[in-house]
Amino acid sequence: MNFLLFILTQACQEFEQHVGHLRSPRGEKTEAVLAAVDRQISIFRVADLQAACPGVGLDLIRRLLARLQKEKKIKSLGTGRSAQWEKTLN
Repeated sequence: MNFLLFILTQACQEFEQHVGHLRSPRGEKTEAVLAAVDRQISIFRVADLQAACPGVGLDLIRRLLARLQKEKKIKSLGTGRSAQWEKTLN
């Protein structure tokens, strides 16, 4: 019984080490959202970006949309959950 527990403990430790190496590089999620915005052809919503970028938090998406709006690359066509966004010609 002790041998089995030892093997399971060792396997868990090895698994933790391998998972630790799989973290995404810094800025990868930001780049994914910006690329998703670039791919949008017409009007889009936050939900469209969430579907295009699974694993990216809503706060990051909103922060990037605010930054792009400040840079005048996109404009908002509403407010709240039903807000839509559109790329500008800049």
